[in-house]
Amino acid sequence: MDSLITSGCLTSMAVLDEVGGMDSDIFVDYTDVEWAFRAASKGFKLFGVCRATMEHELGHGRVRRLLGYLLIEYSPTRRYFHARNTIRMMQLPY
Repeated sequence: MDSLITSGCLTSMAVLDEVGGMDSDIFVDYTDVEWAFRAASKGFKLFGVCRATMEHELGHGRVRRLLGYLLIEYSPTRRYFHARNTIRMMQLPY
């Protein structure tokens, strides 16, 4: 897997010591993706349990369906952070 939602992750302290914690500079969007890419760049692999279920909401925006896709309408502030963090992620070496 390329990344996992960190809300449901189980990670050892040894891995956190080597990879480091979440990057608070990109808080809200992509924190888990950035961490997963950083871990992979250090040789770690991610494993998901696809049958596991977890009650989780992605944000607080209004949810709509469009052409069969689930869309979440975020606030302008949340869209700003998403765009800013997308640019930051594209600049990372890993």
